[in-house]
Amino acid sequence: MKLNACPNFWTNYEGGLIARHYPKIDFLLSILEFRSRTVIKRRARRLGLRDPKIRSWTCGEVITLRKYYKIMPVKEFMKLMPERSYDSIRSKARCLQIKRHKLPRLIPTGVNLIDTIKIEASHQNMTTVDLDYLSNTGEYFSRKCRHRPVDFYACAQAIQLFGGRLEIVWNERRIQIL
Repeated sequence: MKLNACPNFWTNYEGGLIARHYPKIDFLLSILEFRSRTVIKRRARRLGLRDPKIRSWTCGEVITLRKYYKIMPVKEFMKLMPERSYDSIRSKARCLQIKRHKLPRLIPTGVNLIDTIKIEASHQNMTTVDLDYLSNTGEYFSRKCRHRPVDFYACAQAIQLFGGRLEIVWNERRIQIL
């Protein structure tokens, strides 16, 4: 720990040394003997200097993070950003206040159509909130739809979202709806 022998202001000479030799902190500590590591880093930041090893996030990376971090599995998301570490991604997401959705337990509703849609959403790593948002169904799947009548329009929207089709079969006749 350094003694507080140096005044709180910085001279132009010290600023020039930091500008020339940053990020060589150990070298700067030997020259600026009354300055601590933290104070030198803080001064460098105020001078607009950065460690070249640390890469800034681009707008495209931030957009990708906001768009896919919540809904994609970690392994698949890491493929979108191979040059970023998992800790770097988590740290940036935390800084942007982006939280991953926890996949809910699948509680059967007793309606085969709705249960099948919810299982497919789970396989696609979507929550029921995501399913409602992407299929434009309000809060149909995210609320408890056990005691409500089946909304076939909402089910058709969800089936179409997953690239499926809805069929009705009567006495060996098939009627394709979607």
